[in-house]
Amino acid sequence: MIPETYLTVRLNQRQLFLDDYGIASSDNLTKTMHQPEKKGAVIRTVDQFRTSAGPVVWDRDKKVWKCWTAATEDMPSVVGYWESDDGLHWRDPVVGQVEYRGSKNNNFVSIDLGKDTGRFAPGNVIYDTNDPDPDRRFKCALPPHGFGVSPDGINWTPVHGYVKNEDSYAFSFDEQENLFILSMREGKLTDRRVTLSTSTDFENWTEPQLIFRADERDQEIGRETIERHNSDPTLQTPEFDVPETYNAQVYTMPIFRYESVYIGLPMMFFRSAQLPPDWEGFDSMNLDDHIRSRLSRTGDWTGVHVVQVTCSRDLKNWERVGDRKPFLSPSRLGSGAYDTQCVASSSQPVVRGNELWFYYMGMKCYAIVSEGRYGHRSGKDIGAGCLAVLRRDGFVSLDSLVGPGNVTTMPFYAPAKASHLCVNANAPHGTLDIEILDGEGKIVARSETISGNQPDKAVRWDDGNISDWVGREISLRFNLNKG
Repeated sequence: MIPETYLTVRLNQRQLFLDDYGIASSDNLTKTMHQPEKKGAVIRTVDQFRTSAGPVVWDRDKKVWKCWTAATEDMPSVVGYWESDDGLHWRDPVVGQVEYRGSKNNNFVSIDLGKDTGRFAPGNVIYDTNDPDPDRRFKCALPPHGFGVSPDGINWTPVHGYVKNEDSYAFSFDEQENLFILSMREGKLTDRRVTLSTSTDFENWTEPQLIFRADERDQEIGRETIERHNSDPTLQTPEFDVPETYNAQVYTMPIFRYESVYIGLPMMFFRSAQLPPDWEGFDSMNLDDHIRSRLSRTGDWTGVHVVQVTCSRDLKNWERVGDRKPFLSPSRLGSGAYDTQCVASSSQPVVRGNELWFYYMGMKCYAIVSEGRYGHRSGKDIGAGCLAVLRRDGFVSLDSLVGPGNVTTMPFYAPAKASHLCVNANAPHGTLDIEILDGEGKIVARSETISGNQPDKAVRWDDGNISDWVGREISLRFNLNKG
């Protein structure tokens, strides 16, 4: 058995520096969290008030990318089904499944979970490469109502099951551990927080457990964010501002396995107002009967949404990354972007070469009253599925900003069949070299010097080689200067 003070390193698995796990020592290096570069809207439709870019998966049989988005405001029980050859240009094929406004000439799909629950929208979809049955490769979760399987992501068969859930949720699949992951929400409108349930067979699920919620620091960040939006004319001001109702909550948190770590993308809701159903200000607004009926039951609320980053090694204990700085935040007014107020967490990113592609929902407004003003009845295009691109592995970097620095890993046993070491380094004006240390801390191998932008560089050795140490205890020391 490997001692707890040792790092477990698997063959062909990238090790990240999101947290301090696996680091024995570090000197004169700074951690920096990086935001992905926004590429703008890739899925648009005027008929959809909330164009949520759901999970994007690769259909290995048809060689096409697939995506499921929110459908129209007056058809909440269906999703829009989309296809793309390149992940950038999306088409809405006619699937002829759901009748809408007298016609089945649309891209809507749904799943019927029985007469007691009716039809639902299979929006949270994963592709299960481990399932030997091709009719069950696509899977969707609809907690608490049930689940579904499909051969193509279009035609769905219900799978009955129950997992407690109060509202929003996200669904992913850890292919490495053959683990299905459901992150859900409890707390209603006052204290939204995240619960977790998992399954290894898609039938039996663990009892949901609370894993993540906002704390006092989040309340401070929320107030600062709202005040910044209210004072900066280049930022979108929320529809209402009632300081005594300011609040920070976790709207939802997609969780996914990425290489050696679990990553969570909490969608933080910094609420600027919570209005009761009898708020007198509604009377002076030009709203239709449908919206007034909703307001009379629930009142209204609004605020600003940002996406942060968390990480975990066990799905239970979560560590904030980057001092809670936004990973995705609203774009500025006048930029032509959709995500000026609402930035909804994306699902698991798509690996494209040396990049990670994040699909997410962007909206120009949020409150219920805005649905009345700008929903599908108005024909205004205010929501879209957007794309942001991050350097692969590039959530957090270790930087040498002033003089040389180094980081040494905890000891580990070089995995069997290990033939070479790869690094992701960016040092166009600097250098990186690596040393292998044995169990006594003695240097037993030295690499050639590495420079330039090298997202996946196979290390060459001047002295010794990592393949000489397969199955033996080693540590790695990375010496970085200006990179």
